[in-house]
Amino acid sequence: MKRTENQQNERRDFLTKVCPTVAFALFGVSFIEACSSESVSEIETAGVTDSNDASDDSSNDSSNDTPAYIIDGDTITADLENPFFDNLKNVGGWMNFTDAGVLLLRTSATQILAFNNCCPHAGTSSSWSFSASSSRFTCGNHGNSYGTSQGGTANCSSGQTSGNLARYTTTINNNQLTITK
Repeated sequence: MKRTENQQNERRDFLTKVCPTVAFALFGVSFIEACSSESVSEIETAGVTDSNDASDDSSNDSSNDTPAYIIDGDTITADLENPFFDNLKNVGGWMNFTDAGVLLLRTSATQILAFNNCCPHAGTSSSWSFSASSSRFTCGNHGNSYGTSQGGTANCSSGQTSGNLARYTTTINNNQLTITK
């Protein structure tokens, strides 16, 4: 039996609305949270997971055809005028730039710091918060916090539960942020 185009569209709409609900009912949110760090990152690249997570590849396009960022090996170049980086406009603003594997923190009008976003305790990179009063990033998975001082050596999955995150070199020139890992 051949379906009409209207029937096909109705079926597609039904599946689009019902399938995610059924999947969550069967597996629950804990299923997604239990993924390894690589799986969590892959899930997050489908969209921004909180106000300070930046991982939506579609945001790498702008209306003026200038990409929001370019990742070339260990060098990341970001256009700070692109709306993708709006969280960094003000001093104290930060974001978890999951596509590049970095936490970004604006410390002054002329400086943005970059840190490895891979938790030294357990290797996850998806769930961070920042406390301006203590200048520490806290991993949302186990609550371990890490400082932002120069010379941090905490590496991904090293088992460290405190210390400073590994910090990368950054420069800003004409609203272009360059991060060198």
